[in-house]
Amino acid sequence: MMKWMLLTLFIAAANLAQADENVRGHYRKDGKYVQSHKRSNPDDRRYNNYSSEGRKNPYTGKKGTQRNEMSKKPARNKKH
Repeated sequence: MMKWMLLTLFIAAANLAQADENVRGHYRKDGKYVQSHKRSNPDDRRYNNYSSEGRKNPYTGKKGTQRNEMSKKPARNKKH
């Protein structure tokens, strides 16, 4: 029973770590309006972003074009 509880907890934690978040519509400083949208949770990795090479945004269907850690010329985000 304990093994099943730990497995369930592990799976739930993994799903939360990869969850998407909603971004509310807002105005930029230059006055342009940005529509509300979904994005992957921010972190210091690029390969798990929708805009990365080899990925596809499930909401828009657009293929990613940005270099990432898995690209032939790797790119990484700066740590905060």
